[in-house]
Amino acid sequence: MISSKKYVDETLRKNNLVANKSLGQNFLVESDIATFIVDSANISKDTCVIEIGPGLGALTEIALEKADLVMAFEIDANMVKILTETFKEKENFILTNIDFLKVDIEKLIKNLDEVIKETSKYLKTLKIDLDKIIEKESTFDQLEELRNAYNKLVEKDATKDRFKVLSNTMINLYEASKPEIFEMGWENEMFAPINYINGLFYNLIDDEKVERARNKMQKILDSSVTANDAVDEQEYVIKGSKVIDLTKIDVSDIKKRLKEAPYKAVEIDDLRQFV
Repeated sequence: MISSKKYVDETLRKNNLVANKSLGQNFLVESDIATFIVDSANISKDTCVIEIGPGLGALTEIALEKADLVMAFEIDANMVKILTETFKEKENFILTNIDFLKVDIEKLIKNLDEVIKETSKYLKTLKIDLDKIIEKESTFDQLEELRNAYNKLVEKDATKDRFKVLSNTMINLYEASKPEIFEMGWENEMFAPINYINGLFYNLIDDEKVERARNKMQKILDSSVTANDAVDEQEYVIKGSKVIDLTKIDVSDIKKRLKEAPYKAVEIDDLRQFV
């Protein structure tokens, strides 16, 4: 194993290197400790790991066997050369030679946008069109379509695993871009639906809560709209078998009751437009 004194000594001697103290380099030489550290992180095949300063790869070696993807950032070019050779056969390993503390946020966000674009493109190959889902006027209709997309993804392990790799990478890049990403006013309308589907995989979305919120909304709207058989023309009416006077809707009451409701999972950007 990489986390052994023999491996560390031989590798450093072979490459004519010593630990660079200015970079705070220390090399693990106890495999039990390395295993304990990785196990403590509760890494699974659904995990995307970001490792800063992998060194010779003592933790990387173990993490690669457990994680879906390992993204490593190493400042030392000598370590990058060794890591590249050591893990050249690992398809779930991405290595970047950069000082993570001085990472270019704009470049990071650009990578985030690229991953989102790639994820959306992949979903289209499965006939899941996020553009069409976003265009739906009803938030509840959007959530239903995203649930259908999830059901399609889990039909096959290959599609499920591919989506997880892409969406987990997206989320990790997003987290790594905080808080600067807020200050820059970054927006990408594809992020929320991809993140929502990802949440379904990890049971972060409560479908029953969404359904209760849908029913709650319907009750609020029903009690706020008055209908009669009149046919007089008014500025805001919907005509049909009955006339519903939209001027009678108490928008303030709807907002108040929504704020008091315990279910906040449903977002409505413009309540008046939604009504």
